[in-house]
Amino acid sequence: MSTDALQFAQRRAWRSTLPLWWSNLAAVYATRTPPDLVRARRWYRRAAVAGDLRGCFEYGLMLLRGEGGAAHPAAGRRLLERAAKGRDLDALKVVAHAYRTGTLGFPSSPRAARMYGAECDRVQRAMLLFSKAYAALEAGQPGRARRLFTQGAALRDAGCALGLGYLYDHALGGRRDVQQAESWYRRAHAWGETLCAPYNLGLLMAERGRMSLARRWLQRAASTGDRDAAAALKRLQSGRLPGAPRMCR
Repeated sequence: MSTDALQFAQRRAWRSTLPLWWSNLAAVYATRTPPDLVRARRWYRRAAVAGDLRGCFEYGLMLLRGEGGAAHPAAGRRLLERAAKGRDLDALKVVAHAYRTGTLGFPSSPRAARMYGAECDRVQRAMLLFSKAYAALEAGQPGRARRLFTQGAALRDAGCALGLGYLYDHALGGRRDVQQAESWYRRAHAWGETLCAPYNLGLLMAERGRMSLARRWLQRAASTGDRDAAAALKRLQSGRLPGAPRMCR
């Protein structure tokens, strides 16, 4: 891992309130040559405490293995299950396997293994639907994209919910419907999409004249280190409409 990559990850993590960037910095420390597992553990722990699913999964594994500090197997297993219940794909795979085989200190439980395995299949289907929908959108097939995003959103996929909001917002694949756009952006955010949903909600609220809500959502987006959101907030405060919604991949 290059010094430039480390410096970039450090800047994003230090200026952001978004736990995603803390997990990213932890991953950079963990994959350096040689790895800095003490710092990786510290940043994964910070992300996990803030509720980041990747942080919960990686910090849980480090506690199980005693990497970067003392081993705490029971706490590690709790974090793995928390990440799995939050639908982190890697956590679902690990926990399903652990219950199926009785490893990592988990009791053997065919029922729990089936439950987590089924959820893993649903998450993978939703990810595939998102990829197909995004490709259809880029290929100029908004109607197909809307159908695929709808199927993925039915599986509670945050990316697909964001995609649906974006399509309704831009009148792609059908008429424009700002109420549906707001509803799907809000669901995307509730399901864990923290990069684009707050930004898009801020722009939509500004367009609809709900300036207090617009500022609140844009401030939330800007607090993550999002420069677009910070610029949009500045434009809003000067009395101008902030910009155009965006789609995150």
